[in-house]
Amino acid sequence: MNKAISFFRLGLMMLMLLCCFSIKADDVIVMRNGDVVNAKVTEITQDEIKYKKASRPDGPLYTVNKSDVLAINYEDGEKETFEDYAPAANEEPSGVTYLKPENLSPEIAQLNAQAIQKINREVPTKCEDKEIGKKSKDIIYRFLVDENSILLNEDLAITLTPGKRVRWGKKDIGEFKECHTALSPALLVTISNKSNSTIYLDLGNTFFIRQGKPICYYVPSVTTSASSSTTGGSVNLGSVAGAMGIGGGAKALASGVNVGGSNTSTTGTTIFSQRIIAIPANTSYELGAEYILMDEVSNGQYPLCKGLYYKVDAMWVAQYNGFALFNFLEGSESEPITFDESFRYTSQESPLKVSYSLTYSKTEDLKLSNTFEFSLYLGELVGGYYDGENLQDLLFYGGKAHTKKNEPVFPRPN
Repeated sequence: MNKAISFFRLGLMMLMLLCCFSIKADDVIVMRNGDVVNAKVTEITQDEIKYKKASRPDGPLYTVNKSDVLAINYEDGEKETFEDYAPAANEEPSGVTYLKPENLSPEIAQLNAQAIQKINREVPTKCEDKEIGKKSKDIIYRFLVDENSILLNEDLAITLTPGKRVRWGKKDIGEFKECHTALSPALLVTISNKSNSTIYLDLGNTFFIRQGKPICYYVPSVTTSASSSTTGGSVNLGSVAGAMGIGGGAKALASGVNVGGSNTSTTGTTIFSQRIIAIPANTSYELGAEYILMDEVSNGQYPLCKGLYYKVDAMWVAQYNGFALFNFLEGSESEPITFDESFRYTSQESPLKVSYSLTYSKTEDLKLSNTFEFSLYLGELVGGYYDGENLQDLLFYGGKAHTKKNEPVFPRPN
């Protein structure tokens, strides 16, 4: 009899405990800017999500645009993601200011022009006397900055660093190394926060654009890991496990699996990729080096534009690297660039262009955002060498000149 009463009391206590925790179970709304809201979702319409705060179930009803939500982790363990949700075509982004050089203050506009000119400045070239008039197999190709670009404003400053990313396999994206390279040319963009407050970079609206093809710096992804343990009992809390990254950019959600009366529990951790990057005052953030010409890793020769190719070879042991090949050929006579020649292109006539578009805000909710662009173009070809010591600000790489017939010719400037 006493044993029966004891089992009854134990069962009653477990039931009360489970009820207590079930009351605390919440739906978790993960916003695209990284915020997490403990809530009770009441309705999901075509464009909106309605909910009440978990801490105030009898409080007001809140509404959020579906385009601002990345996922919902429901209290029963189910998850719903909205990564592929696209707003209506007539839905315009609110609070976005598109910055142009003419919008800058006179003082900042002058500093911006000086930053561009520092990269675009004229640099003399040279060659040995014995090389004058001879064909050059190795050439220098240089990128210049379009004068309509913004490299700095009141909040940010952009630094461009040339280098390479050596690949040790077909799936290797390559580690960046600063240099004026001939193999696997890449460009690193560093964003410096000049202000006295935190700047929030929106990777979802930040792009690298090569020959008109955009590459977004934010790739929505979800990584889930699970672990099991054996204890005397388990209760599903469905709670927020913690935050990762600065500025609340990424959140980790923990969801347990209950087995009433069992000794086994499984906990999964889901990490959402970080879209909003917080850049503290007077610090910098590297966007990541992009291949300046192309991303191909298979052996072969690929056309980039008229007369310009990207040659990829597997050098040494499974090391995949590419370099630029310029085909100089006019009419039936072979006329490659010579050591004492150099050509300059304007941004209008250049055959090869890349650009960047950046979006940032001074508030984490991105209610008021700024977008600006800067563009680079193939602006100079040199058959000899640059004559000077301080060349660190120049964006130049090495290439090869060849004269294969029956192939398109690389255009010479007018």
